[in-house]
Amino acid sequence: MTSERTILLVGRTGSGRSALANVISNTSKFKESEYGISESEGTQIGHFRLKGEDMIYHIIDTIGIGDNRFTKAETLNRLANAVNGVQAGLNQIFFAGLALFLFYP
Repeated sequence: MTSERTILLVGRTGSGRSALANVISNTSKFKESEYGISESEGTQIGHFRLKGEDMIYHIIDTIGIGDNRFTKAETLNRLANAVNGVQAGLNQIFFAGLALFLFYP
């Protein structure tokens, strides 16, 4: 039976969320910026399976907090929509740019 895990990435604009998503997934599916400037206007979602594992991982790369292209309300709405779209719940939340990781079994 295949299990699934969902990982949410949160952080300030330019904190490396997309780079972290690419490292975790061992892909280059998530659009990154070279200059710490936001590349995405919304949520990027990727799905992958590690070789030899029977686990499917879903990574949700959210919009950057502090992105000056959007008002605070628009940013919060985009974050809320990303979380509301996860029907099976979250397993991990990574705060990119901080030395803090929250793990939920």
